Amino acid sequence: MAQPLIHSHLLDGLYDIIIERGGNAEALAIEAGLSASIFDHEECLIPYEMHNRLLELASKHLSLPELGLEIARRQTVSVFGPLFALIANQPTIQDSLEMFSKHLQIRAQNTKIVIESSADKSCISPVSDIEVINNSHTFEDHALGLAWQIIQILHGSPCKLRAVYFKHGEPENSSAYTQFFKCPVAFNHQSSELVMDPSVLKSHTCPDAQQLPQQLRRHLEKKHNDRLINQVKDVIISLLVTGNCTINEVAPAMGYSTRTLQRHLKLEGATFQALVDAVRHQQAQIY
Repeated sequence: MAQPLIHSHLLDGLYDIIIERGGNAEALAIEAGLSASIFDHEECLIPYEMHNRLLELASKHLSLPELGLEIARRQTVSVFGPLFALIANQPTIQDSLEMFSKHLQIRAQNTKIVIESSADKSCISPVSDIEVINNSHTFEDHALGLAWQIIQILHGSPCKLRAVYFKHGEPENSSAYTQFFKCPVAFNHQSSELVMDPSVLKSHTCPDAQQLPQQLRRHLEKKHNDRLINQVKDVIISLLVTGNCTINEVAPAMGYSTRTLQRHLKLEGATFQALVDAVRHQQAQIY
């Protein structure tokens, strides 16, 4: 059975945390079974269990039980790439989170966001099908932290949580948790949950969040030195797994209209379908 994979971008920020606290990032990566070059910002998919082992090792070596929260604090929506740009134009926060969960496989396989709502409360729970991951302290903290960051970005104006529940035990000092979520927190719970008023999820996605495709485009321009063909390929690689990788999906994810992207590609001597075919061929060679 193939090992579930997670995108290396979900480690963004970890290297700096380790170095700031006097640790040896490369040595920890090797101990976790990964290459020492995993922090060199080359995009790749890595086995989920090795990713989790690295976080657990770093948390222990740094004596930092809230490592998952600290990573979430430092990460931006760029760790989710085109996935976040896709959800930014959904009408409500709940619609955005449902689409996010549907396509989360782009970045983290065998992982989803479960949303449960009643008349008086809504609960958000990050869940993995992999038992060792689902029971991981650092996965739980990182996933809940990122989920809360995403909700705040989509909401725009200040919103509050009623409570946050963790399955793992209570650390000696839980102040980092209350400071991060700014609400009551509880441990040794039967599930991991962000609990909020239902009105939060019913809120319209804020206009600022709808500018995320333009932010992604600027990120891609910088990453690929303004080479449009490589920028488009980058998005295609991420969206192919959704089964809905068309120019009508890729263009708005990059902040273009379909016609504008077609025109720019034509000036580069390329077509969208040719780029899709090239990416498929490249992936077939790799896998």
